Amino acid sequence: MKITATDWLLSLHFLPLECGMLIAVLVFCMAPNYAVWSLMFFISGLLCTFAMLNILPLAPLKSGGTHHVGIRHITREIAVYYPTFIKPIEGEPWLPGNDSHYIQAMAAGARVRSLWLSHLKLVQIPCTRNASIVSLMTHDGGPRKVFIFSHTLATHHLAYSRLALALAASGALVYSVLHADGIDVPFERNSLGSSMGEEEEEFPCERGLTQEGMLMQLEKRIEDIVAVIKGIFRGEMLRQLQVGPVELQSFLSSGAKVNLIGHGFGALTMLAVAVKATAILSFINSIVAFDAWPLSLLDSIVGEPISMPSHIKVQLYDSEEWSERRVYATRVEELKGRFASSGVSCLRTTCSGTDHMSVMDIGLMLPLTKRRRFASKQSSKLIPLMATEVLRCTEGS
Repeated sequence: MKITATDWLLSLHFLPLECGMLIAVLVFCMAPNYAVWSLMFFISGLLCTFAMLNILPLAPLKSGGTHHVGIRHITREIAVYYPTFIKPIEGEPWLPGNDSHYIQAMAAGARVRSLWLSHLKLVQIPCTRNASIVSLMTHDGGPRKVFIFSHTLATHHLAYSRLALALAASGALVYSVLHADGIDVPFERNSLGSSMGEEEEEFPCERGLTQEGMLMQLEKRIEDIVAVIKGIFRGEMLRQLQVGPVELQSFLSSGAKVNLIGHGFGALTMLAVAVKATAILSFINSIVAFDAWPLSLLDSIVGEPISMPSHIKVQLYDSEEWSERRVYATRVEELKGRFASSGVSCLRTTCSGTDHMSVMDIGLMLPLTKRRRFASKQSSKLIPLMATEVLRCTEGS
C-alpha cells in the first residue's frame, strides 16, 4: 500500500499550511481590502508547518555503504534486506502496509497520542522491492554475513530499517522478523502515565504485562527465530531471493553462520534462543543485544543454569537509562559471569548521549520518534557507527 496524496494532505505537518492558505483565500475573496491579513494567515500557517517539521522531523533514511539495498517480503512476517546493484527509485513504506494499527501500538508504548506519530506514514525506506541480489559469496570467496533481527514490544520489523540499511549496504543479508506481539501488547490506559522507579524490578507489571503472558510471548518468539534459522540453512529463504542452485550450494557448504540482533524484548529473545534452542546453536556466530529486557525471564524459560556454546560471541549494548538501573545492572553482571564460566566471550558497552526516552525504547534505534531537542549524538550519524560495531562483533567466524 503506497503513500497517497491524502496521507500528505492530512498529515500533522501540513495541516497548518493548508488551513492558513484556506483562510487566506477566504479573507481575500470576502474582503479584498484586507489582503495584508490574508498574507498574515498564509505566513502563520507556513511558520506552523516549519515548526512541526522541526518538532517532529520526517527523518530521511539513508543506506550509505558500498551497495544499494533491496528488500523482499518473504512472508508477511519476514522481510529481508540485502545488497543489490539496483538504485532505489520509489522506496518502501516504513510502516508495514501503511497500517495505522502500528502507529497506535507505538503511541501506546511511547505514552503519547497516536496523532503525534501519524507522520510516520510518510516515511519511506530507500530500497528496491524484489531487486536482484548480488552474489552470496564475497570477492575473497567467503560467505556474506547473515543477520536476523528481533524487534521489541509495541513496534514492528521495519522499525529498525536505519540499522538494517547500514548493514545491508555493507554487503550483509538482514532478515527482520515480525512477531505476533508487535501490535497485540495490552497496554493499560491508566498506567501510561506511570514510570518505574529506579530501584524497581525491570519487569513492567504496571504496564498490563504479566510474567506468564510474556513467557508465552517469548516461547513463540523463540519458535519464530528458530524457524528462520532453519529456513536459511535448508536453503528455502535463500532460494526465495532468486539465488541459483550452484551459488546456493556454495554458500551452504562454506560454513556460514547467522548473527542475531535484538532490541529490548527482542534482545532477550535472541539470548533465549542461544540458551534454549540447542538444535540450531551450531549455526549461530554472535549475538548483539540492545537493552536486553527483562533478564529475569531467562531463568524462568530455561529452568536450569544459563549457558551457551563457547563459540558464540555476545555483545551487550546498554543505553544510559538502563545502565543506571541498579537491578538491571546487577542482573547483567550476573549474566556476564554465567557466560564467562562457560567460556563465552561476553562484552558490555554503555552507549552514552543517545537520549533514551523510556524503558521500552532506546530512542537511538528508532530515530523517527520524538527525542530531546539537544541530543549529544544524532541517530543519523550514530546508527551507521553502531552498524560498524555490530559488523566488528561478527569477525572471527
